[in-house]
Amino acid sequence: MNTECSVVNPSSYNVNPNTVNIPGSQTFFTIKLWDNAAEDGDLVSLYLNGMWIIENHFLLNLPGTDFTYSTSLLNPGSNDLVVFALNEGSSGPNTVSISINGQEIENFSPGMLTGEAVQINF
Repeated sequence: MNTECSVVNPSSYNVNPNTVNIPGSQTFFTIKLWDNAAEDGDLVSLYLNGMWIIENHFLLNLPGTDFTYSTSLLNPGSNDLVVFALNEGSSGPNTVSISINGQEIENFSPGMLTGEAVQINF
């Protein structure tokens, strides 16, 4: 975990139009991941600012899985969080949903194919 990312090219993924605001006074932030359809073996990895922070995560239905990180991982100003679909489970597509600090990312993705990725800015 927290290893440098050399697999995903920034020009190869879509950018979600929503942004997330994490107040500068906050010392931690939480990412929640879940499968918003059938729990069928969807796997994802996430990287933040070019560093893997979650690798090969199996998605569960709600309540999902929470991951808490120090805001020291964040850059001043803009940060890029990329969600990468490793597979589509047994009944594609990959139906990952994500929230950051309890704020669900609206219209995140209608479903991702294997190898697709979506960037969230905050």
